[in-house]
Amino acid sequence: MWSTGRLEGLFTQEYEVDCPACSSTLFVAFGEYGDFASAGDYVTSDPVKAALLPADPTALDPLPARLHRMATEAGQEKVAHGLTCLFGRATCPDCEEVFAVSDQVLETY
Repeated sequence: MWSTGRLEGLFTQEYEVDCPACSSTLFVAFGEYGDFASAGDYVTSDPVKAALLPADPTALDPLPARLHRMATEAGQEKVAHGLTCLFGRATCPDCEEVFAVSDQVLETY
């Protein structure tokens, strides 16, 4: 179930989740630092980064699609972009597992 606590990362432009395959703690970041997953603190160091694959807004499920549309219509482009990242896929830089970001956010928060 989605709650406001789970959506908080849209404003901080990052989620901290565990890789479902190797259990590495990852930062899934989107915004001013770029769009990526890293296995270390990307602000104070320079860890290996892996692909973050935002979802296609036209392919989102009904609730995320509605939130994306509302954010776009309200001129909240950062939130709209964050939603595509949250409901997209990330690649673990340690084991190269590709996973759904939202599944790991639900697991973690």
